[in-house]
Amino acid sequence: MKQHSKQQYTWEEQELSSSYSTQVGEYGTALQAAAYEGRIEVVQLLLNSGAEVDLVAGEYGTALQAAAHRGNTEIVQLLLNSGAQLDLVAGYFGTALQAASCNGKTKTIQLLLSLDAQVDVVAGKYETALQAAAYQGHTEVVQLLLNSGAQVDMVAGKYGTALQAAAYEGRIDVVQLLLNSGAEVNLVAGEYGTALQAAAYVGNTEIVQLLLNSGAQVDMVAGKYGTALQAAAYEGHIDVVQLLLNSGAEVNLVAGEYGTALQAAAYRKKTDIVQLLLNSGAQPYITEMFHGGLTPILLSPLLFPFY
Repeated sequence: MKQHSKQQYTWEEQELSSSYSTQVGEYGTALQAAAYEGRIEVVQLLLNSGAEVDLVAGEYGTALQAAAHRGNTEIVQLLLNSGAQLDLVAGYFGTALQAASCNGKTKTIQLLLSLDAQVDVVAGKYETALQAAAYQGHTEVVQLLLNSGAQVDMVAGKYGTALQAAAYEGRIDVVQLLLNSGAEVNLVAGEYGTALQAAAYVGNTEIVQLLLNSGAQVDMVAGKYGTALQAAAYEGHIDVVQLLLNSGAEVNLVAGEYGTALQAAAYRKKTDIVQLLLNSGAQPYITEMFHGGLTPILLSPLLFPFY
């Protein structure tokens, strides 16, 4: 590696280092700012001047995370050589590995993994490096993390699993890769309950079909919306509603926040879906158990024009 200990620094480099001398702003410290921007000479100068390599501050938490997110692999190596903790948890992305995974920086990820970075640390916005890569659609990184021991069904965070995160974001190549790698298609976790519900909620017909073809249970009950049919009805995705009905979804199944798919569609004034559900056998009045007794579910006045 290039030696910097006797490097002569330009006025501009000295100015950059001095202009970030306090723990303020997006980058927190001068070291983090320089690491983020790829200014290796300034990073070396600051380290030689006693900058704390693991000082936690700013959006990226540490200089290591900032460099990892930008894929500045040479700076990542320099910081690690200077004592940066590989798996220190801090900042928006939680760890350096998650920061690099979110941005698809394969070379940096390979370096971190070669130094035994913990692949399944739960921290940060995306909870795990695998979920970060899956959410962002970085198929090569997902494969690399799986090859390095990432648990394909690790449960954490809003999306529960990498499969649900990829399904929600419409990353069909990642969904296929995760399924091929043994992801449990009906695993219940996260806000949307299952990957099928997540895909139905965002109206991704292609992924809904792929998940159904891979064994997803069409009437699996879980999550805020209860079923995939209710999630799709609530959001007004008529193509997904039709696909689920064609795949045997129970139109009157009671579950979730809105009780039935018909209630969800009526509540959101999705008139076309209300009509489709009624044509498919949806009952305008259904009873469900509520506090130990039977209570009628009274639907929106939106239904009245149909009767």
